Order: sequence, then C-alpha cells, then structure tokens
Amino acid sequence: MPLEPTLDEIQKLLMLIKFLGMQGLSLAIGPLVGAEGSIPKAMQKQSQVERLRKELDEQISRYLAARSPDASEVRVLMLIARLGNGIDAMAREVIPIGELARGMAPSSPVARQMLALFEAGCEMLNHSVTALFELGTPAAEKTLRKSREQGIRLTGLLEQSRQAGEGGAAWIAAVSRVALHAHAASEEIVTFLAAYALQKSFSFGTESDAAPDFNDRVRLGRS
Repeated sequence: MPLEPTLDEIQKLLMLIKFLGMQGLSLAIGPLVGAEGSIPKAMQKQSQVERLRKELDEQISRYLAARSPDASEVRVLMLIARLGNGIDAMAREVIPIGELARGMAPSSPVARQMLALFEAGCEMLNHSVTALFELGTPAAEKTLRKSREQGIRLTGLLEQSRQAGEGGAAWIAAVSRVALHAHAASEEIVTFLAAYALQKSFSFGTESDAAPDFNDRVRLGRS
C-alpha cells in the first residue's frame, strides 16, 4: 500500500469490505433459505472483513496525517470509517446465525421472511454506498432514491418481524439485526448526502459525460 492513500483507494477498500461482508452473510443464511452456503466459509469472510476494516482505519489515519484534508474531506473520511465499523458489525452477525444453524432449520414461511429482510437490507446498503461514491454526479440522486425505496420496504419488513411466532423468533431476530445494521449505515449516508448537497454545488454535465473520480470530486467540493 502507498504511504499516502487516495480517497479512491479508501473507497475501493470500503467497497471490498461491503462485498465480503455481504458474501459472508449470504453464505451463512443461504442453507437456511434453500440456497447454497457454508458457515466455515462465512466465518472466513467475517475474519477478512475484520482485518480489512482495521486496514481501512489505518489508511484513513495515514490520509489525515499526510494530506492535510479540509473539512469536507474529513467529513467524508469519518463517514467512511463509521461505515466500515457498521459493516464489520453487520458481518459479525454470522456468529449467532452459525449457532442457530446447528439446530432445527426454520420453517418455509420463516425462511422467506428471513430472505426478504436480508435482501432488502443489502439492497438498501448497496444503493446508498453507491450514491455516496457517486457524489457530485447526476446519477447520485437516482441511486439515492432507490435506497429510500428499499428503506421503506425494509421498515415494513422489520415491523412484520416483531410479530414472528415463537418458533421463528430467534431466526428472524438474527437476520433483523443484520438488516438493522444495514439500515443504520444507509440512513447515515442519506443524512450526510442531504447535508452535503446544501453546502456544495457540483456541475459535471450529463450522465453520459465522463466525471472526475471520487477523489477529485471531493476535492473540487472543498469548503
């Protein structure tokens, strides 16, 4: 790794953490909802997420020390650090899910509810993180709108999950925690982007035009 990472390198590392975290959870939940998976492989992914999250913190510290970022860059970096921690916490849910997987498999209705919660949480987080890294482009608002739509769906699913019968309560609670981590991270991005939009003005042309990369867009938006 270079001594002075760029925002683009930090972005790519967060995206990798998100990918591995979701992959690990998918491997853990898969066998419970009729898909392929493996708890040992899920645990390996979780270990990778934890290691990379520490690397993310180190990269952010090096960036802060070496580049004298302005207030807007610091806000982006602190948000990315919190997202890394949130995704790490989300990925650690494979541990209680793995414990549950040793017992009786969930019923089909419970499995469907678990899958819906997981998919909605992942979709919301995927769209919101994408919107963050589309900062300053015409695509950002469209992507953010997709995140909000999944957030509405997820809120409804979480409300339903509170009425789970005793037989499926533990299963649904475990996956609900995954979804809640995803929801919290996504909402923080939405709040950040709303505040950022009030302070910054970007103009990069149409969606078909080539826009500066993430590093340059954040620096162009300097306070």
